[in-house]
Amino acid sequence: MEKEKSNNGQSPFSLPGKYTILQFPKTNGTSPNSRNSHTALIVDDQAIIFGGFDISNKKALNDVWLFNFENLSWTKVNTKGTLPTPRYCHCACVWNNKLVVFGGFDGDSSRLNDLFMLSLDDFRWKQIEDAQNSPEARSHHHCVLHGDNMIVFGGLSGVSLDRLNDIKILDLTKHRWYSII
Repeated sequence: MEKEKSNNGQSPFSLPGKYTILQFPKTNGTSPNSRNSHTALIVDDQAIIFGGFDISNKKALNDVWLFNFENLSWTKVNTKGTLPTPRYCHCACVWNNKLVVFGGFDGDSSRLNDLFMLSLDDFRWKQIEDAQNSPEARSHHHCVLHGDNMIVFGGLSGVSLDRLNDIKILDLTKHRWYSII
């Protein structure tokens, strides 16, 4: 396969030999701090970044950032409502134009089992405190959306620090948790 050539005859994606590199386009706006263990989800032409661990300042985060793929711009979102505590190693999905965030680690000593929704229309957080049968606190778990259900698998227990091998399903319309295994 022939490589695309730039104006000066060099491929923008290769070095001499068999190595390949990517040139990333310049982005607009101030970008978020370096972080890990955050969540990143795609909605339409934007990525939504929530929380994570700030590597430079060694602290948990609860900020929300948008990256627009059309104009390659970053925007820090000024959210309203009841903000989640800073966290990382949580899970999140997007349902009915809401970012749904569950659990994680607060960076001090606690794993969490709280549930928050962020409206992507007005960027207002709401804590869902009446969720029935909430699972035990956990971090390092994963979730996926299936219809009106958020399915959560595994993680590290907030009680014993054991690895969890369970499936919990949250009916997002009724705010009710169900256990599968």
